[in-house]
Amino acid sequence: ENENSNGSTSKILDLATGTADVAILLANAAREVSAATTASRTQVLGVDPSQNMISVGRDKIRERNLEEIVTLDIGDARNLVDLQTNDFDAATMSFGIRNVPEKEKALCEIWRVMKKDGRSKLGILEFSEPGPDTGILGSVARLFIRHIVPVMGAALSG
Repeated sequence: ENENSNGSTSKILDLATGTADVAILLANAAREVSAATTASRTQVLGVDPSQNMISVGRDKIRERNLEEIVTLDIGDARNLVDLQTNDFDAATMSFGIRNVPEKEKALCEIWRVMKKDGRSKLGILEFSEPGPDTGILGSVARLFIRHIVPVMGAALSG
């Protein structure tokens, strides 16, 4: 649903947006809902600390004609100082919370910017690291999560 009970624009915050893949999925879903109903529009703000990732994301958004729905900004989930309190209907973070050194600060900032109307939603998607008793496949997965994923992320973000 992309319309608030008061008829205003729904706002979604996508943290650790990277190259905006989740922001684009949210925008496409919002576009479909808007086309099928008389609902008002949705705005998606993607925030990421990497200029390189934001640049790639902006190109993808432009290619898909989503500039009216998605905006990308450089920022840090631990310090969303440019965002208003009680302003977002939903927030997402996919595969990013593991890279936040002060997770409590980030979660407090997310709480601060989200509406306190009982309808707001938070979704965090993350890998979990297998425990030490998961055998050889668990060891391989731990190696991948601890060493390969960070290297790939650094390479992609420049």
